Amino acid sequence: PKNTKKASPVYTRFLTLPTMQLENIYKSIQDRLSRIDFDALWHGFSSTKFAIYDETQVYFDGNYLAKTDEFLANTSIVYKGEHIAIWNVGVSGSLDFDELTSKIVHEMFHAFQQQSHENRYPNELEAVQRYTYTSRNLTLKLEEAKYLKAFLQGKQPSDLETFLKLRQLRFKAFPYEANYEAQVEQIEGSAQYVECLALEQLNPAKGHAAWQRLLDSIQHIERYFPTRVISYDIGAVVLRALDVTGVKARIIQSDLPFSIAMLEGVEADAIEVSTNVEVEKQISAYMTQTKSIIDAALHKQDCVLEGDFPLLGINVYNARCEGKYLTSTYFVMVEDAGQPRVLNGNFVIELNDSGRVAKVYSQA
Repeated sequence: PKNTKKASPVYTRFLTLPTMQLENIYKSIQDRLSRIDFDALWHGFSSTKFAIYDETQVYFDGNYLAKTDEFLANTSIVYKGEHIAIWNVGVSGSLDFDELTSKIVHEMFHAFQQQSHENRYPNELEAVQRYTYTSRNLTLKLEEAKYLKAFLQGKQPSDLETFLKLRQLRFKAFPYEANYEAQVEQIEGSAQYVECLALEQLNPAKGHAAWQRLLDSIQHIERYFPTRVISYDIGAVVLRALDVTGVKARIIQSDLPFSIAMLEGVEADAIEVSTNVEVEKQISAYMTQTKSIIDAALHKQDCVLEGDFPLLGINVYNARCEGKYLTSTYFVMVEDAGQPRVLNGNFVIELNDSGRVAKVYSQA
C-alpha cells in the first residue's frame, strides 16, 4: 500500500513455504521466471522485479534488507519509484515452487496493470459494506457458472449464449453487485488467468489441474462467500472462454471491464431459474458466521485501538461486514497522527457515524 491519506484497501492470499534462506527461494523463482514467455500470457506484459520477505527481512534485487511496513501482504507496490511484486514467504509449511512462481507472476501482472494506468478498480471498502447477498442474485450467478463450465468442456455455442444472457439478466436486476463483480473480475480475474497460463508454461500437467480446479470451484455455492474470492476464478474462466471463441483480444481493448464489454448486443431474455434452496442456506450460514466472529470479539473486549482514525486499509480479500462492524484478517491500517499505522493480527473494526475507525478489537 502507498503511504498516502487516500484509503488504500489491501488484499492477500497467504501461502506457505519450507524454511529456506530467502536468497535460495528467490533464485528458484528467478530460474522459473526466465522460462516464461510473458507476452504469450498477455500482450505487452513483461516481467517486473520482485521481492520476497519474512517477518524480519526482505530479499530484493540481490540484497537483504530490513523489513519495513511497505512490505505488507502479497501484492504489488511502488518501491523506490518502481512497481514490483512482493510475496510473504515467512509462514512455515510447504508450497510447490512452480505454483509459487505463477503466483509471483500474478502479482507482477498487478504491477503491469498499474504501469498501464488501469482505472477499472472496484471501490473495495465501499463494497465490503454495500454488497448485498440475495438468493436471486446468487442463484443466477451459480446458473451462469454451470453454463460457463459446460461451454469450456463441450465447446457448444448455445452454452456460451445462455451464459451471456444470464449475465445480462443479472446486470439488469442487480446492477451494483454485478458491476462490482465485473471490476474484480477485470483486476483479479485477469491476474488469475495469467497465473494459470504461467503455471501451464512451467508444467502443463499442473496448469491443466489448475484450470480444472477453477472450473470445479465455480460450481460450489459455499465458495461464493465473500463474493470477491470467487470473482478471481470466474474472471479467469470467462477470459478462457473468450479466448476459445477468439474474441478476447477485441473485448479486452474496451475501456469497460471485459465482463461488461462482452455483453454488447446481448439481450436479457427472461430465463426461468428456480431459487436454489442451498443458496439460501449458505447465505444464512455466512451471515450467522459473520455475526459469530463479531460477537466473539466484542465479548472478548480486547480493544487494541480506540479513537477517531481514518481507515487506510484492511484485507478485503475475505473481509466481512455487519452493520458498523468490519472484520479483517492479518492486519488493519489506519492513519494515526498523519502517518500510516499497521496493526498485525485478526481484528473486528468498529466504525463511527463518519465511517472512521472508532475501535479495533482483537478477534477471539
